[in-house]
Amino acid sequence: MNIKESLLYGFCLSILFFNTALSEPVPMVSEKEQYSTQAALGQLYFEKASDLIQQKEVMKSIAWLEKAAQRDHAEASYVLASYYELGIVVLQDEARAIKWYRQAVKQGHRDARFNLALLLIRTHTTAQDLQQARTLMKVLAEQGDREAQYSLSQMYQQSSDRVAVDLDASIYWLKQAAKQGHPYAQNNLGLHYLQGKWLEKDPYKAFRWLKRAAEKQVPRAQFNLALMLEQGNGTSQDISKALHWYQMAAQAGHANAQHNLGIKYLLGEGVAVDVPGALVLITQAASQQHENAQYLLGRLYQGGYEGVNSDSGQAIKWLTLSAKQGHADAQYQLALLLSQDKGKQLDAKYWTKQAALAGHRKAQGLLAQL
Repeated sequence: MNIKESLLYGFCLSILFFNTALSEPVPMVSEKEQYSTQAALGQLYFEKASDLIQQKEVMKSIAWLEKAAQRDHAEASYVLASYYELGIVVLQDEARAIKWYRQAVKQGHRDARFNLALLLIRTHTTAQDLQQARTLMKVLAEQGDREAQYSLSQMYQQSSDRVAVDLDASIYWLKQAAKQGHPYAQNNLGLHYLQGKWLEKDPYKAFRWLKRAAEKQVPRAQFNLALMLEQGNGTSQDISKALHWYQMAAQAGHANAQHNLGIKYLLGEGVAVDVPGALVLITQAASQQHENAQYLLGRLYQGGYEGVNSDSGQAIKWLTLSAKQGHADAQYQLALLLSQDKGKQLDAKYWTKQAALAGHRKAQGLLAQL
């Protein structure tokens, strides 16, 4: 056999072996095995991302999180969605956040379900978004999650073109959350009983629920509890306890409580007179745009008070802030102050007119004289 024939024979033999190999059955990989392999890869990718995050290389972790999420890794999908929702090391992108939250929800991720529902509520443009948000949250609420119950209660108070408000459902889930000790649910339920708008008015039930919320450090509940104790509404009158809850709410920054407690210190109602302490509290409330506190502060500086020196500049400042919020008495007093300055006559007339339009009798009389 010459060289040419030898090469031809070798080529034919290789083709024969190749065809024989192809004719042998190829072992099939089951779907379960394929899923297991993908899950293992997803876990490896997620661990790589986690290592990078621990090393503060968050930007580099994004690519690995995406690889893990593409392999149905629930936690990777959740973390990635959170990054896009909050704009952490990536541009904020709510559409992508929704996409990855949905992916995590499919894998049974509870926190993703909760966040997706809230995100849909915040960004919803269609009735379908609102309805889907309610459906997502209801699954968690029915499992006894009090945060979900409280959020679902709020969702039933919202509406869109084709989805109506459902007050009965809202109250039902609010009660469920309150019974489980959710502080803001307890506060809201107490307010509903106090106001009698959605529930039959019942000050005694209102007091009980507000007290539970107040004990959990909810400032609004503390303030309303103080009011009820001061007025003897739903409970026996107790000024000492009222002052305690006013103080608690004021320390937490509640403007109404700061204003009311400031008046107590100013007038010595239930406590010793403390003008400096009153001034601090009233100023704190006024700085939070509390129009009555701004008015009171302006008046204190306008005429002076025990321990408070008269200061027309401060009086004008605070009265102006209150007047701009529509406080008729502030508008009138501001007009009186400005009228003392020949260069401020137009401003004085403007505020007199505003007070008169708000129904202030003295301002109406003054306006007629101008």
